[in-house]
Amino acid sequence: MIRVLVAGWVVECRSSSPEVMAEFGRVLGPAPDVTDFDRPADVVMEAFLQPSETMPSRDDWVLIEEEGSIALWAAPGGAGLTLGNAQATLLSASAAFWFNDEEAAHRSVHSFVTAAINHVARVRGLVPAHSALIGVEGVWLLLLGSSGVGKSTSCLAASTAGHGVASDDTCLLRCDDGRLFGHGLPRAPSLPKADHGLDDGGSVDYRARTSEPDFPLVQGWHEIVGVLVLSHGEAPLTTLGSVPAMRVIEALTESVAGALSVDVVVDDAPNVLRAATKLPARSLALGSDASQRLASIDDALRAAVAEIRTAP
Repeated sequence: MIRVLVAGWVVECRSSSPEVMAEFGRVLGPAPDVTDFDRPADVVMEAFLQPSETMPSRDDWVLIEEEGSIALWAAPGGAGLTLGNAQATLLSASAAFWFNDEEAAHRSVHSFVTAAINHVARVRGLVPAHSALIGVEGVWLLLLGSSGVGKSTSCLAASTAGHGVASDDTCLLRCDDGRLFGHGLPRAPSLPKADHGLDDGGSVDYRARTSEPDFPLVQGWHEIVGVLVLSHGEAPLTTLGSVPAMRVIEALTESVAGALSVDVVVDDAPNVLRAATKLPARSLALGSDASQRLASIDDALRAAVAEIRTAP
């Protein structure tokens, strides 16, 4: 059994398979260990290895959303998720996973853990978003952008420069009295230390990930005071620009829909959207020169913070 603290919840993972437990440990490794903490678990995840013919039937479930090998189903008492040849039943405070084989478990545990936590977050009024959260000189910035645009590369640049990183992949967002707060979630095994996992274009290469995180994640809730919308730039160096509120809404909507695998953000997150549009926002076009990119991103992050601090 593994017990860790995620976003203030005690998350407990169980499985009779050592391979699945090892994968749980890899996924939740960055989260604080609360093995000796006596509080009951808020989220329980249990994984089973069994033949496909003994998996729970989805005959009575209703398909909500399907994209590639991922499908989200409505089920009595909760929801269901399939990924490849594995499936999970997600309830309001628990998740049960069924895997055909150990290879499926190795490949799918991170996706199921993230999906289960995201599901519980929604039930508890929080909003998951596929995003990054960086603290530069005490100012926390929410980074939005599609997969591969450079969120993890920006986090690597920030951490290398001594800034704080709460998440490079998924955040939980909440709104309190019109103020926006973010909390990082555990991420997949992180980047190799030797070359930082940069590909030829200067972006983080996820194919090169190893089991050890390349930079630590800062725990806890952080007030977000600015938004950066990332894109690929044509110039060799990173540049800043202005961004309209509608683009922030579009980027955040895409981020939340990406985290949930279903487009429900407009109904589920009006307060978060409203709070985000009131924050100073900048566009960040990441340059194409890999040799200068990390330093260039740090310069752009510091410049963004300077502009956000002086924004009306």
